[in-house]
Amino acid sequence: MGESWFGPQFRMAVNAESLEPEHRCVMGSLLVLTDSGRLRVDGLRTPLTDRFRGDMPGFAPSMLAHGDALESGEDYYMDPQTGLLVMSSQYLADRGPCCGNSCRHCPFE
Repeated sequence: MGESWFGPQFRMAVNAESLEPEHRCVMGSLLVLTDSGRLRVDGLRTPLTDRFRGDMPGFAPSMLAHGDALESGEDYYMDPQTGLLVMSSQYLADRGPCCGNSCRHCPFE
């Protein structure tokens, strides 16, 4: 398939009903399959523990800020601990595919 309007990193746009939830990457009303793997089933709400977990400083307030960003449709949130901007899991899923930079909220397997 040739390059589409949303870039060469995507393979195809498909109908939402034709995929299981863990195979979906939502971009507006389009669902996109990426070349870099599948979305994790819990990938939008739960960070990978090797990147961010409950015993790390600032975990609880950061997860609250992340949840607020998801609810309000924001792409980023300000980390309460460091003051840095952090990309939300929904933004990363919409942008797709995984970049391999160990993003805190990477939703991909």
